[in-house]
Order: sequence, then structure tokens, then C-alpha cells
Amino acid sequence: MLLSHQQQLALEQIEELRLPQLDLSVCPADQREECLSELVPADFMLILGNDLRVVPLVIDALAGRFRDSGLCGEKVADRLAVAMEEALVNAIVHGNLEISSHVREQPGNVYEKMILARRLDPRFRKRRVRVIGRYGLREGTVIVRDEGPGFDVTSLPDPTDAENLCRAYGRGILLMRAFFDDVTYSPQGNTVTLVKQKTSVSSASATGSSLVAH
Repeated sequence: MLLSHQQQLALEQIEELRLPQLDLSVCPADQREECLSELVPADFMLILGNDLRVVPLVIDALAGRFRDSGLCGEKVADRLAVAMEEALVNAIVHGNLEISSHVREQPGNVYEKMILARRLDPRFRKRRVRVIGRYGLREGTVIVRDEGPGFDVTSLPDPTDAENLCRAYGRGILLMRAFFDDVTYSPQGNTVTLVKQKTSVSSASATGSSLVAH
């Protein structure tokens, strides 16, 4: 039986309540790295505000879990970090703050100014990004959920088209799909689920060789 959007949202909220949580949106900036390093459970949820400065710390922690759990080596973890950064930045900037990708093409630092302004705007400042990490023996999963209105992923232009190659945006989902084994969006478009299967030494070496050769 298909669940309505409200029913699905309720199930997701129940699932979140069961997970160990770390709210980085209220954690002092100078304590965030230490708090992340002390996060022990294999399944957990991080709560982020709309400060992009926290993204590198979160990405290091998530990518490190893939590596330390034996799901992949250092090189693959680095690629996953690139893809997860795209997911988090998209969730904060385009999801919670509702800033269009097209703004990045405007001259000057309009993009950066708009981010700062909307972080203080009462309409957006209380929104949060929730990041769920699940690390098992055979695969790792990262779920990124924002509180924005969502979008239709099928409506995005193809970043590999010649007319889009020089644009400063639009390659995030391409990178996610290139580096993760499975990438799915919720019907509303405000949740992305990234799944990485355990990488064997031989396949990791082959992938690395292939990338170098090209």
C-alpha cells in the first residue's frame, strides 16, 4: 500500500527519534570537531543549521566512517566526500535558503551576500538539515533531508550537454551518481539517499586505474 506524503513524513520522524543525535546547530563552533569525533554509534543523525562553515567538518566525519568501517579505501572515501559536499551544500543553499543556482552566475558576490542575508531572514533561519548516517558491514548510507519546498529532479538540465558545460552549477547530482552506487530522491525532492556498497581492493584499484587512464 502506498503511503501518503504525510504518512511517510511521520514514519521518517519516528525513525529520527530512535537515532542517537548530535545537534551541530547549537554546538559551539570550537567544539564541533570534538563532538563529531566522539560520535560512536554506527547509525546516527546530525542536525545542521545553515552555516556552510560546518560542512567540511561533517564531510570529513562521514567520509571517515566509510573508510574506517572498511567499506572503502582512502581514494574512494575522497570521492564520496566530494559527492556528499554537493548534497549538503544543495540542501542548505538551494533547499533551506531557497537560493536558485542561477544566482551563482550573477556578477560580483551576489551569491554569497544572499546566503548571508537569508541565514538571518526569519523565513529561513530556523530551518535545519538532517543528515542520517548508517554504516553496516556491506554498505553505507547517508540521507540528507532539508526543510525547503523541494524540487523535481527530472526537470534539471543535463550537465553533460555542451551548452551546460561552462555553467558554474548543475553538476552536483552528476557527481553523486558517479561516486555512489545508488542515489534516490524523495517524491517531494527535499531528501536524497546516497548508498555505497563495500568496495573490494581489486575493484577499487581498477576504478582508480580507469580514472587515471581517462
